[in-house]
Amino acid sequence: MEYLFLRPHFADDAAFEQSTATSNMTTVTEVNRLVNFEEPYSSDYHFFVGYHNACGDEFRIGYWHLADDGNRSGTVTGDFLGGAGVAYQAPGGTQLTAAGETINATAHMMLNMYDFEDYKRLDWSNLGFGCCPAWDARWSFGLRVVDFKHTVDTFDPIEVINNDAYFVGGGPKVGLEVRRQLGHSKFDVYVNTYAALLFGEGRARSTTTTPGELQTAVDMNVANGMLVIPDFNITCAVEWRPWCNTTITTGWMIEDFGGLGTPGATTCITCSTTSGQIGGGNLSFEGLFVRAEHCF
Repeated sequence: MEYLFLRPHFADDAAFEQSTATSNMTTVTEVNRLVNFEEPYSSDYHFFVGYHNACGDEFRIGYWHLADDGNRSGTVTGDFLGGAGVAYQAPGGTQLTAAGETINATAHMMLNMYDFEDYKRLDWSNLGFGCCPAWDARWSFGLRVVDFKHTVDTFDPIEVINNDAYFVGGGPKVGLEVRRQLGHSKFDVYVNTYAALLFGEGRARSTTTTPGELQTAVDMNVANGMLVIPDFNITCAVEWRPWCNTTITTGWMIEDFGGLGTPGATTCITCSTTSGQIGGGNLSFEGLFVRAEHCF
């Protein structure tokens, strides 16, 4: 069982655009910047079960659950159109310029992963290390299946924009892990890395709802397509074996999914020429993990 304290990063993580106008006697200057969600660290989990034989080989089935939320809001201040104030622009292209108008944006990400892996211990005896070397290494191969969902919802007095992206797929996974015992203690240093290539279907949808006096207008764009997502992870940790069959591991991990945030097509309408897409791009995680493992 692993406790994960991770933070997600999207390559394009904008919630909305903020514009600040200032003026002097002759010139009005407008500065535009993106307000990003900047999702916080949050608690997640990973657990696995497997069969471990006397030679050090192992077959393992694992499940990962990663989820996070982001929230951003902004309120128009001053007289933006008069050259002295702060305005906001929503993903649908609407700019809020009246003092007191508020924009709110929320984001939710969920990633479920399923691993089926076979670990093979490398034989060090033919390298002159003997039967009980201080170094230990295993390589692995198997299958990873991924279920991903990312939603961004923006609310302002004029319209509501809902963007969501989905991906379901799987593919081969290979890895290598190396341990080095620290002297004759019960502690090891541990490095693990793996890579997977995921094939599957992605879908992107953007919906803009604009209330009106007589009727409500709904504009929806949907795209579907097959995607190839590369996945790479590296982990560095310290292991402690208080008993022969029990291991406690803690360390830092980094994982990156190339293009997972933009399945199928663009995830939404662009805010403006300077803002790009809301959400999308590469998705990565980094953070702390603590693992408890026991062999029966």
